[in-house]
Amino acid sequence: MVRIYPRYAVGGTVNLKVPDSFLNNLFDAGLDNISFGGFAMNSYLKINIDTNISFKLKSLLSDEPLPGKGRIRYVREDGYKTIIYKMGVEFTEVNKDVLKYLITKIQSHAKNDKSYQVRKEIIKSVDVPF
Repeated sequence: MVRIYPRYAVGGTVNLKVPDSFLNNLFDAGLDNISFGGFAMNSYLKINIDTNISFKLKSLLSDEPLPGKGRIRYVREDGYKTIIYKMGVEFTEVNKDVLKYLITKIQSHAKNDKSYQVRKEIIKSVDVPF
C-alpha cells in the first residue's frame, strides 16, 4: 500500500454503520489517525476488507463531527492479550470543508503543543485534493 497523504495521529471516536452487522448495523470504534484520503480506527469488532461503511468521526480537537462514507481497505490484528482490529478506511464520500477544517485544527494543535505527535508517512509529496 502506498501512502499519498500525511497521516495525523488524533484521538476521538468513530460511529459506524455497517451493513449486515449483528449489532443493529451500528457500533463505535476509536479514531487512531486521519489524512486527506482516509482514516484508521481501532475496534474489538472486525469489518471485512472492501466493506462499504457510513461513519461519523468525532475528534477530541473539534466540536464539529465529520460524517461520510468509506470502504475498508485493510484490517490488521493488534493487541497483546485482547484482540483489537486496526482498520484503514478510504474516503468515498466526505464533506471536504469539514475534513480540511479538522486537519487544519490537528496541524495547529501539533505546532502549539510540542509533545503532540504528528506522524507523517509520505511516499511522495502531493497537493491537497481540494
